[in-house]
Amino acid sequence: MLPGYLAAIIIAVVLFLIAGVLALLGKKDVQDAKPPLPTETLESIKTDVATVKESAGR
Repeated sequence: MLPGYLAAIIIAVVLFLIAGVLALLGKKDVQDAKPPLPTETLESIKTDVATVKESAGR
């Protein structure tokens, strides 16, 4: 049977390995992510431009 300190060290190493793998996967996902596109703002600007063009045409 393992002494208590040795069992705790083994568990700690396993948990650190799992945390390291998850951190690398998370880092990869963050690097692959694209910045969000402000679709509502783009639509609002298009509407504003159309309104200004329509008003200028009168």
